[in-house]
Amino acid sequence: MQLYTALILDVKNSKSYGIDERNRIQLFIIECIEALNMVFRPKIERKVIFSGGDELQGLFSSTVSAVLYVRLLSLLVYPVQIRGGLGIGEWSVRVEKGNSAQQDGTAYHYARKAIEDVYGMQTQRFRIYGKQEDSFANPMLNASYGLCKQLSPLQNLTLLLMEYMYPFTEQNLIREDGYKKLKPLIIEKYKTGTGDKGNFVSGTGNTRLDTLKILEDPAEKIWIFKPHQELEEMLLIKGMAAAISKALGTTRQNIDKMIKNGNMIGIRSLDLAAVRYINIKYEEK
Repeated sequence: MQLYTALILDVKNSKSYGIDERNRIQLFIIECIEALNMVFRPKIERKVIFSGGDELQGLFSSTVSAVLYVRLLSLLVYPVQIRGGLGIGEWSVRVEKGNSAQQDGTAYHYARKAIEDVYGMQTQRFRIYGKQEDSFANPMLNASYGLCKQLSPLQNLTLLLMEYMYPFTEQNLIREDGYKKLKPLIIEKYKTGTGDKGNFVSGTGNTRLDTLKILEDPAEKIWIFKPHQELEEMLLIKGMAAAISKALGTTRQNIDKMIKNGNMIGIRSLDLAAVRYINIKYEEK
């Protein structure tokens, strides 16, 4: 029986923003999900949309794809925080030309339970539920959360550039042409300071954000399911710091230091381990 993954998200503490900033955040998130819907189109059954207020939802044919989607969205909208639930189950009520909010099934029921449980969690921002019991998926899915919360805006930008230039992927999982749609969003975010309640640009130190316009397209893929290779070996890519330094208008030594201080290889290793586990647990036959 084919199982699907429903995704339900919302913006944490959305009412703490003024109305103008809240509207600006929502408009930016709309731009982000439109781009990500194109990137992850091969595995999307119903596009991620705003379904009411600050809530978003969508439906995927791949749990790994849904996890990668929400992971990349969380990096794009930082420091705005999103939280959510992923439900793995049936898609039993199908409205042929309807959007995600018009569909139903156990996948949506599990996703709703997952996001409701997230509200009471201190160490988790995402939860995943399905019919089978699993005590490991949620801790693994959130293992990097504490490290991510400690990143400065500039460190988050550096991590986002790593994700853009060296994306996690697999055959038939993403559309490469869609990935280029993320570049103007990255530039817009860090020039306008969306969600930062202040001017991000003024605190950039030795970096020059105007150089982001020469950001290289994805340079080298991280093949998620590549067997028999240490995660650190996969993620420590020769020339990575130099490529990022070119985009940020700073030195390679500066970027090397930032990657180390932000424990970014550790963050990516934890995330990649979680994706691999979820694939084995929920998708491999």
